[in-house]
Amino acid sequence: MPNNVAGMWRPKSVRSTEKTKTIESFGPTPAGLLCFHENMHFVELLSDPRIPKFRAGRPDAGTAEENRAAVTGNLALFGT
Repeated sequence: MPNNVAGMWRPKSVRSTEKTKTIESFGPTPAGLLCFHENMHFVELLSDPRIPKFRAGRPDAGTAEENRAAVTGNLALFGT
């Protein structure tokens, strides 16, 4: 059975709805990539481009606030 969505895709928006409230988890202009292979494997990377770089220039030296922003503003998935 062929994979009809094989290819690479870029997000225009990433939204979820909770009751009547819409949430843009990765901001109004999310960065990322969704890639579907013909064998049904996929990888997805999403990021909020508004997240500032680590002040120390190194993620292992991030503050609690910087670490929280990095974890909540980025997502990576893969599978079949």
